[in-house]
Amino acid sequence: MEECDFDCERHGGPHACMCPPLLDLTDLDRHALKELAFMYHYGAWRSAEEAKKSISGQAAAEMARRGGYELPEPFLMTSFKKTLAIDFDGVLHGYSKGWQEGVIYDPPKDGAKEALASLSEKFNLVVFTTREDLDAVGTWLETHELSPYITSVTNSKPLAVAYIDDRAVRFENWVQVTEFITTLED
Repeated sequence: MEECDFDCERHGGPHACMCPPLLDLTDLDRHALKELAFMYHYGAWRSAEEAKKSISGQAAAEMARRGGYELPEPFLMTSFKKTLAIDFDGVLHGYSKGWQEGVIYDPPKDGAKEALASLSEKFNLVVFTTREDLDAVGTWLETHELSPYITSVTNSKPLAVAYIDDRAVRFENWVQVTEFITTLED
């Protein structure tokens, strides 16, 4: 038995127990630290309780610092929120004329601001897009006063509990998917 040097949630405080040791950060390289900080930030654990038992917010911040990953201020206030991934074109941006050489020309879809404000109270919101120019997306979000609700913008698929996308096909089974896809051929 070893002496706990932290408040063990399973045993109500520091005392002799068989708790697993805390993660030893000294043995991890920069890449591993960055990956762990990224996983923690984007809700790789199944629940806030699981995340709390696995690692503390202070340890995540230390991992990020050592890995060179900057944690935005909202991380510390919302560290146990799950992440929703929200597509940009056709979901936030109207996209009424389709692709126009990268120009972001439409205002937000009706109800977008109100929905983001509401969802951001319970979730970290990550905007995902296939666009290369993420700065232009960020500027558009700022111009339309949506950026306060957004945790980050990416052009890769983020870890999330759900994806809000205007072109998605909900998977239930392959028969259902192939039947739906054949309707697109017409």
